[in-house]
Amino acid sequence: VQNIHLINNSISPFTTLEVWLPSSFNIRPQAAWMGTLGYYRNFEGFSLESELFYKRMNHQIDYEPHAETLLNPYLESELRIGKTNARGLETLLKKHRGRLNGMVGYTYSRSISQFPELNNGERYPSVADRPHQINVVSTFDINRKWSVGLNWIYSSGTPYSAPTGFYYFNDQEVPVYGAKNNTRLPDYHRLDISAELKLNKNPENKYQHSLSMAIYNIY
Repeated sequence: VQNIHLINNSISPFTTLEVWLPSSFNIRPQAAWMGTLGYYRNFEGFSLESELFYKRMNHQIDYEPHAETLLNPYLESELRIGKTNARGLETLLKKHRGRLNGMVGYTYSRSISQFPELNNGERYPSVADRPHQINVVSTFDINRKWSVGLNWIYSSGTPYSAPTGFYYFNDQEVPVYGAKNNTRLPDYHRLDISAELKLNKNPENKYQHSLSMAIYNIY
């Protein structure tokens, strides 16, 4: 159970404004039920972890397009209550031995919301719906002093509500919205590289010192 609610911006995916509301007479605490089924195995320097999960979330909050959320003393009147179901598969393969170590992780997950008063009561992807996520992390020990690493991340784009048309009212352009969260941002991916120099001559010293350098999003 969670008693504080983050009000997401359902229109623009580019926002630094976060509105938090506590539970109240009109806003019930969010409640979630989650179940997982996992498989784990270690073999010859490798380990494999895999989990299926299902999560049902009740008393979720969303709002209509054009809702007034900034400095609105009656914000609760803009809110709509519904439910969200999330399900997916997470798999992680790790390598522990040798000069080359790292892990590869893949997640397939869906997060689908349904609100009786939104989107004509039809289901739609929530802002947390990112079907595919991949993480690759690797380090290679060149020698006792130098090691290099890379980190590659891929994620499906975030859903958001894009206007399907516009009309003019009092010389103002007003957007018209169709289905909720009807499109996505482009898929996100990046590659980071790093290098580390160990400065200690004796690896058994109590205090260890190293110099690390990294390039974020190299391409």
